[in-house]
Parts: sequence; C-alpha cells; structure tokens
Amino acid sequence: MIRLFIAIDLPKEIKSYLKVTQDEIIKKIDTRKTKIKWVAPKNIHQTLKFIGYIDETRLDDIKSKLKNIKFNNFKANLEKLSAFPTGNNIKVIFLEFKAPEIFTLKDKIDKELEGYGKEDDLFASHLTLGRLKSSQEKDKLSKILQEIKIEKKQFAINEITLFQSKLTKEGPIYTKIPF
Repeated sequence: MIRLFIAIDLPKEIKSYLKVTQDEIIKKIDTRKTKIKWVAPKNIHQTLKFIGYIDETRLDDIKSKLKNIKFNNFKANLEKLSAFPTGNNIKVIFLEFKAPEIFTLKDKIDKELEGYGKEDDLFASHLTLGRLKSSQEKDKLSKILQEIKIEKKQFAINEITLFQSKLTKEGPIYTKIPF
C-alpha cells in the first residue's frame, strides 16, 4: 500500500518566507503556554486532493489520469495569517493565498480522479504552518496572527505534484512521484 496526495509544491523562496513567518509567530507567543507542532517548511504545500492509501498496482492509473489534466499557469498571492476554526477553538494556523483559478484546477483533478480519495467540500486555498496542540492563550494567539503583516508575495502555479507520504514519529516524509 502507498499513501498519496496531489498538491501544489511551492517555490523555495516562498517556503523560506513561510519559515520567517513561523519564526515571527514563535517570537511573539509564550511557548510555555502555547504548544504548536510546526510544519517543516520543506513540507508546506497546498493539497488539492488527498487520495490516501491505495494498492501500488493502481499507481499507473493515477499517473495516467494526472497526465490528462491541462491548465493554464496562474499566479497566487500570499494574503494573511489566519486560523481555523476561528474564535477560541484554534486548531490550525495557516497562511491564506489568493488564486481564484485554483478552484477550477481542483475541479479538474476531482473529475479526472473520480473514485479515488474522498471529496473535499470545504476546500480553501491555504498553506498550513502549524497545528495547535495546546494553549492557555488562544485569544492572544488570535491577536498575534492578526497583527503580523504578511508581504503580498506572488508565486507561479504551473504544475501539480503527486506525492507519496510516509508517516513517521518524526513527522511525514514526502516524496515526489513523477508522472
């Protein structure tokens, strides 16, 4: 069995900026009162479709279907820090980005790979930076996220990537699978 997902990988300069953003949040929070599991910058991506575990014999079919997906390159713009759920129940810290074309791309992937994975009705363009494990200061954390100014960096989206994901105690290991 192999665990797969389809995503937009990010340029190195964007991943570097996301690390700077994570560090800025860390500087502003009391790490004794707020525990966050940070996503390694090399692993930050935009998931378009989570396929999950499949038998390796089905991998060629997925790769073949991905080759059929055509789209025009488009630009994305980093927007702002946010969290969900909102309010006092924060679980995930993320950076929103704006790229309206991403929804059309996701629809194409979902149609082409119908029957693989599960449908995601709550899709949003976001880059997960960290997952909140515990916090005695959720109100303060919400304010910090609102206060940090994000540079409206732009990046190109010109390909989709098929990733294998191996879960380990140290965190996930992502490997690109060419198609």
